Amino acid sequence: MTSYPLSWPTYTGVKSDTLTLTRIQRAHKSPFSGATQVVANFSRWDLAIELPAMRLANAEKWAAWLDSLNGQEGTFRYAPSQSATSALSGITLDSAIAAGQTVIDLAGWSALAASTLRVGQMLTCGALFRILSAPANADAGGVCQVEVAPPVRLAYAGGTAVEFGASYAPRGLFRLAEPPPGYTQGADGWCTFPVLNAEEAL
Repeated sequence: MTSYPLSWPTYTGVKSDTLTLTRIQRAHKSPFSGATQVVANFSRWDLAIELPAMRLANAEKWAAWLDSLNGQEGTFRYAPSQSATSALSGITLDSAIAAGQTVIDLAGWSALAASTLRVGQMLTCGALFRILSAPANADAGGVCQVEVAPPVRLAYAGGTAVEFGASYAPRGLFRLAEPPPGYTQGADGWCTFPVLNAEEAL
């Protein structure tokens, strides 16, 4: 019996991937004033993965793994190439966070220490986030206030671990966005898959 989420296979590696933050929004423009009101419903990560050409033995393994996802039912964990690892470790939430927040307080630095955080850096705290702004140094209490996207979806308690890559690369939870594709085998014996499209499992 397959248990989800699945781990990402290591049969061949990945040729390339594209991670996009998709914002589901609707804009309402007044016919009288022209003013626009934007309603933000939710945001999610969309992922496109290109696998390298491979021999039949590996193509068969990939096909079996994709089929084991049972279409869009199954989920898997994946660390996008954008989530370059960091040496940061021992970082936790300084205080509880609630759904909808975009600013979180992180603890684990020495007083006034260099944060080594980067704008655009990825982190995992239950879900995958990108840093939009961060201080160069922690405050006197060893805390860094960080703005992230997408907004937090679930509440997490203070002390929850935040992963930057010292133990594992920041990763998200995804499911296929369409039925799993089959592979094509050429006359030379090499097999290729079309781009795998996935979306964050919310």
